[in-house]
Amino acid sequence: MPLLCRRLRRPRHAQVGDYPQLAVDLMTHKPADEPQAPGSDNPPDTRQTGQQQKKGLTDDRRLDLENVVLTSFFGEPYRYRQADGSYNSLYNPSLGKAGSSYSRSVQPTAWQPSALPEAQLIFDTLLSREDGGFKPHPNGISSVFFYLATIIIHDIFRTSHDDPSVSLTSSYLDLAPLYGANQDEQNTIRTFKNGKLKPDSFCEKRTHGFPPGFFNRYHNWVVERLAMINERNRFSQPSRTQDSNTRKRALEILDNDLFQTGRLIVCGLYINMILHDYLRVILGLNHTASTWSLDPRMETDTEKIPRAGGNQCSFEFNLLYRWHSAISERDERWLDAHLESLPRDPKDRMEATDSHSFATFEQSVASAPERRTFGGLTRGPDGRYSDSDLARIWVESIEDAAGAFGPNNIPRTLRMMEVIGINHARALRVATLNDFRKYFGLLPYTCFEHITSDPAVAQRLQALYGQPDMVELYPGLLSEDAKPLMIPGSGLCAPYTLSRAILSDAIMNRYHEAASDVLVDDGCVFHKLVLRALPTAFSPSSIYAHLPLVTPTTNRTIVERLQRESRYSFDRTRTLSPQIHISSPLAVKEILQSDAFAGDSWRHQLTYLMGKPNHQMGLYGDATDFEQRRARLEKTIFCPSLETEFRDLFSQLSRCIYPEAEKIGELPQTLQIDLVAYFANAIPINFVGHLLPLPLKSQVDVDGAHTPEDLHSALVSIFAVLFLRLDPVLSYNIRIAAQPIAASVGDNLEIEISNVPAIMLLLDDEDHQSERRGP
Repeated sequence: MPLLCRRLRRPRHAQVGDYPQLAVDLMTHKPADEPQAPGSDNPPDTRQTGQQQKKGLTDDRRLDLENVVLTSFFGEPYRYRQADGSYNSLYNPSLGKAGSSYSRSVQPTAWQPSALPEAQLIFDTLLSREDGGFKPHPNGISSVFFYLATIIIHDIFRTSHDDPSVSLTSSYLDLAPLYGANQDEQNTIRTFKNGKLKPDSFCEKRTHGFPPGFFNRYHNWVVERLAMINERNRFSQPSRTQDSNTRKRALEILDNDLFQTGRLIVCGLYINMILHDYLRVILGLNHTASTWSLDPRMETDTEKIPRAGGNQCSFEFNLLYRWHSAISERDERWLDAHLESLPRDPKDRMEATDSHSFATFEQSVASAPERRTFGGLTRGPDGRYSDSDLARIWVESIEDAAGAFGPNNIPRTLRMMEVIGINHARALRVATLNDFRKYFGLLPYTCFEHITSDPAVAQRLQALYGQPDMVELYPGLLSEDAKPLMIPGSGLCAPYTLSRAILSDAIMNRYHEAASDVLVDDGCVFHKLVLRALPTAFSPSSIYAHLPLVTPTTNRTIVERLQRESRYSFDRTRTLSPQIHISSPLAVKEILQSDAFAGDSWRHQLTYLMGKPNHQMGLYGDATDFEQRRARLEKTIFCPSLETEFRDLFSQLSRCIYPEAEKIGELPQTLQIDLVAYFANAIPINFVGHLLPLPLKSQVDVDGAHTPEDLHSALVSIFAVLFLRLDPVLSYNIRIAAQPIAASVGDNLEIEISNVPAIMLLLDDEDHQSERRGP
């Protein structure tokens, strides 16, 4: 019995105040009539207690798979991801590579009769979704969640048609559907120029029937930035003075380095999306403000479970990830229409080995990825699809509610696929449902009513199998009752056994990037993909970019309860006007002096930063609205009579930087100082603090509102939010980080100004009424 299950066989607390313990308990199955442990609405963030619990839980999940114990190496074969997934395991480079046999996680112990129920009959009685019998997901999960699940499934499982014991893809999360599962496939997707992929293309034909992902565009965005930044001249273009052969070889190396580095970064984002966005929804954490996550990449006891041990996916996990019941009504209609053109109707009763129709579909897909199209879309001259078309499909998919888990909810169109899965499991003599449950420390079922509370389904199970110990794993998993929604703890609402086993999947990946900003979407990273794939289609704060795994209706309820409405826009799409570069001095002057453009570039953002509407802020411009204010300030503060006083103040402040100098070397007068930090940044900030009634915290005034460093960071962030047109992901991150301190500075300054009559005299009544609402 796994360590986790020995330790947590029974919940021992009546009230749960510590979220990590709740997550552990909820992933440990309890009989259908056992009451669920209540959860906390405010689970602790990633702090010591949560870290310790996560570490133990993650270690135990690894132990469930009994991964090989290995260390790590340096060297060229290990530097980048290999196309076929080899060299992830360092002592056994072939472990988990494409073309390997599936492993077996659970040894079958129960006797099974030679005459099992027909697979077609099992589908018709236990699995088939009757006409009009669609059941929506109880947690409002969108179809996009299961599109991501489809990529994961096709990434680590591709069963050979010739031998069901062999997987033709690797056991690692390396985005094989995009990059290919071997070198020949990978070559079809590459341009072999500057590390790029062919536009809007993906390698695997099986994913052609699914809505497109944005990882292709993200890869090309990444390699462009890598070449632009060219850190340490790593991606420099070879000199044109080299001979042709030398230059050709240098360009090939450059292309490969850009491609492989870009692939590492994209796969790092992909894994973060799984560990944060995807798992947060599975555990119901998206309903909370907690930043807790179940991340297997944390530091662990290296003697117990070292890094780079490798992984080999088992066939049991292949069966776990067949989530056809989650197909929405819209996607079911699309699938029906899509398959009508095939030579045979998949709805007809057919032999389980007859895969001619789906094989014909695969053969009909163009071999060259860049020549494929879907959904009636057409490629432009540059080979890309229209941003507006992709954005429309994306929005419609997010608004499309997925189906629920549980018996009798799989579209009948997939009858043949399910029959093949049942027969493959039989051919490999997969363990029974109860064998599988006992392996994970779950109680074996003793009656069919414990498998499902639906009397009709329980009766059919009994008629087919006779006793619970005989129920096969795959039909049993799909016939179980789904867990009820519990926040936090159960967000996926999957069947009980599946819920326990799903988090023990492929985790021993040697290549990873663990960085995630918990201040943005509690660590979720999906917006990085969407905003960089479609930068003009969605605003940086669009809910369709940030939280696409749940329908907007459900997301609106969540963000309102968490009081985060101001962070997100629920507008479906936008059309961003292209940048127009003005080079004529007269045109620049006319625009700046125009009342029509006054404040438009910053007014909306300033309202967000201050946390309240401000219609007549005191920022500067060249329009007539600002002329009187500027005239009063120039007359009162920046007048010639004060020039000497200002010069003396700057001189006094400059002398204060001497104590910050550090002695270097042996000579007494050899000093060094960071002029940017202690002069260029600090002196103007301290000058502003003296000029305005905004006391700064220092050794003399310990009660000041802000330190000079904090105020500098705040003003830099405010300036960036108001006036810089940055990368949409970066601009949103800065916007979120700047808001609290900007509001604090504004509130403190407003209070101080209102108490200084000399400054109040600069404001007439109209200005006073408006400017008291902000700085």
